[in-house]
Amino acid sequence: MYGTQMGTLNVYARTGNAIGSPILSTKGNHGNKWLKAQVSVRSTSTWQLTFEGIRGTGVRSDIAIDDVTITNGACIGDDGSCNFEKDTCSWRNTQIGDDFDWLRKQGHTGSSGTGPSKDHTIGNFLGHYMYIETSAPRVAGNKAWLVSQQFNPSKTTQCISFWYHMYGTTIGSLNVYLNASGSMTQLWTQTGNKGINWLQGQFPLQPVNSLYMIYFEGVRGSSYSGDIGLDDFTFSQSSCGYQPSNGKPGKISTTPQSSTVLPTFQSNSKYDCSFETGSLCTWTQDTTDNFNWTLSQGPTGTMLTGPIADHTTGTDKGWYIYVETSSPRKPNDKARLLSAQVPSRNAYCLKFWYHMYGPHVNALNIYKKTSSLGSPIWTKLGTQGNQWKSGQVNIPASTTNYNVAIEGVVGPGYRGDIGIDDIHMVPGACPNQGGVACSFDTDLCGWAQSKSDDFDWTQRAGSTSSSGTGPTNDHTTNTRSGSYIYIESSSPRRPGQKAWLVSRQIGFTSPQCLNFYYNMNGKHIGSLNVYVKTGAMLPSAPVWSLSGPQGPQWALGQATVRANIPYRIVFEGVIGNGYQGDISIDDISMTNSACKLPGNCDFEGGLCTWTNPGGIDNFDWVLGRGSTASQLTGPSTDHTLGNATGQYVFIEASAPRKPGDKADLKSLKFAPTQPKCVNFWFNMHGSNLGSLSVKVVPANNTNSSTTIWQLGQDKGTAWINGQVAFSSKVPFYIIFEAVRGNGYQGDIALDDISFTNSPCLSK
Repeated sequence: MYGTQMGTLNVYARTGNAIGSPILSTKGNHGNKWLKAQVSVRSTSTWQLTFEGIRGTGVRSDIAIDDVTITNGACIGDDGSCNFEKDTCSWRNTQIGDDFDWLRKQGHTGSSGTGPSKDHTIGNFLGHYMYIETSAPRVAGNKAWLVSQQFNPSKTTQCISFWYHMYGTTIGSLNVYLNASGSMTQLWTQTGNKGINWLQGQFPLQPVNSLYMIYFEGVRGSSYSGDIGLDDFTFSQSSCGYQPSNGKPGKISTTPQSSTVLPTFQSNSKYDCSFETGSLCTWTQDTTDNFNWTLSQGPTGTMLTGPIADHTTGTDKGWYIYVETSSPRKPNDKARLLSAQVPSRNAYCLKFWYHMYGPHVNALNIYKKTSSLGSPIWTKLGTQGNQWKSGQVNIPASTTNYNVAIEGVVGPGYRGDIGIDDIHMVPGACPNQGGVACSFDTDLCGWAQSKSDDFDWTQRAGSTSSSGTGPTNDHTTNTRSGSYIYIESSSPRRPGQKAWLVSRQIGFTSPQCLNFYYNMNGKHIGSLNVYVKTGAMLPSAPVWSLSGPQGPQWALGQATVRANIPYRIVFEGVIGNGYQGDISIDDISMTNSACKLPGNCDFEGGLCTWTNPGGIDNFDWVLGRGSTASQLTGPSTDHTLGNATGQYVFIEASAPRKPGDKADLKSLKFAPTQPKCVNFWFNMHGSNLGSLSVKVVPANNTNSSTTIWQLGQDKGTAWINGQVAFSSKVPFYIIFEAVRGNGYQGDIALDDISFTNSPCLSK
């Protein structure tokens, strides 16, 4: 039901000549996607199913149905009911408005002294329930929303019943909200420790005269012992009271609690725009490009690309802009949006939200346009996953007035829509994240040059001064205007000389994961070391170390930092045996938990330490969630969470891919190892499957490889466990290589890669 003038779809169970009242009715624009509907039919006599489509107010009101089935027994979960034993039914996590996700679980949660030890339905460790994990990196006040399907308007009072578990010394709160037409009304609430047992909650839901959804909100308390569980949702067409009696909110309000406010936008200058007025504010379409940006609500016109909701409100009622890459667009067509003129004397931080999802996504560029467009000051390439992401870039003061230009570039196919929302222009430089975090675009963010080393690190934009070494762009903006920091290995530097970059003092904390990007490109590369310094001298051993050439790409480095007294982080760059030995770092950050083991990845937060290498294959692995873009191929859920919100990586086998095209997913470089096991989950479903291989590639000869595991042909719709043992006497990479088959129904997916320092256990 896609169209701005949509009418109504009714379903009847006709008995004899009496059509009766609809057993299901829905109206209005539901977006450009197929939606599943089901309804239980209860009749004491024979009946005939009747579908009725009613035209809306104009030509944009086409209604379609497909894949009708009738099965014995009442529908499971059609009304919101769910016991979570098979999956999450019609309930899902949302990507907009909250801070983290509900998880489906068996047995104990990951923390002692909190959470259930069994589900409610079955009453043992084999049963499933939903819960929030409140350990690090969660902080007090973080919230997670579990969201229902969209329900049709109701004319009668309903009773919503469920079982909840709130055990732990630092339990936060559990709230239930009604979201009708974007307005949130609190329906039920509980706070604090309720003991070790499952408890029943229920509340009445009065008639709702619009489409609506139900939100279960878990709010994290002051510490990790605050896990909250949910199970056995039941929706019934009857009235009921509140259970417990204090579950009724003190005052039913259409304003959610402070912890549950949807994203808001405040315009503080003429350059700021959320597009919520259905206009471009003071921004204008460039007349020297190929086509225009489009204002939109809800999904774009093409399935499985672009946003399905805006960023500001997180609903299909909110507005955003996007580039529509379907015909008649051609590859590399460009659409540019221009700001009002910006005075030259002012420096600004441009902040915005972008959405780049689809196998054909090309590029999003930001320019500082004077008399000519010039080079981008910020760029992002390729699909970034089905989510809104935050972007920012510094725009320094200049000698002439200028316009900011936001440019979307069309890729090789129609699944390449790019969205923009919530633009802010803030006077001054962009803020860093605090602590050790630094992008080096404006300054060193509190990092200091040591006085006890041989020379200093240098802040730089663009290429370094020597050919055949260093990066060409920074990592933050991927342009020549963004900055990073590096060691210059040309004369007067000598082999073995060291440069130390030292952080501020960091107080004692729980284990932290230090993240940074490094570039070690050049045939004379020395070493990059990371130390945790607690006294006057550097410790004897670094927490992270890498030596020798690593190629021209930026790569992610990670190290777990543990210390029981205040400490500083020290980056040490060591000169190699020649001038082509520049070493660079960028985008330092810390997260509040230990790093995952090298190579381990569930893809929920991105590719971890895995990369698409480029130059040696034909196309890339991409992040996905839910179903892939083609029917009858690929998974419908991820493996980690087992639902449509979890992420995995896959190859998209549709055009412009050709038979035999290869996509490589490359690990970080591993040290020589005794027998080791790589464990992973794969999905190979489709009639045109190619093959999936696992290869060991020696770091000193990347033109050779040893295939240690390989599989081809359709293996069905399920995720399947794969594992293989290997060893290497030299440093090496692991590569997952997917080969495209003879048609588009050949998507191959991977999830939950892990390594163990021992031979594989027999299955």
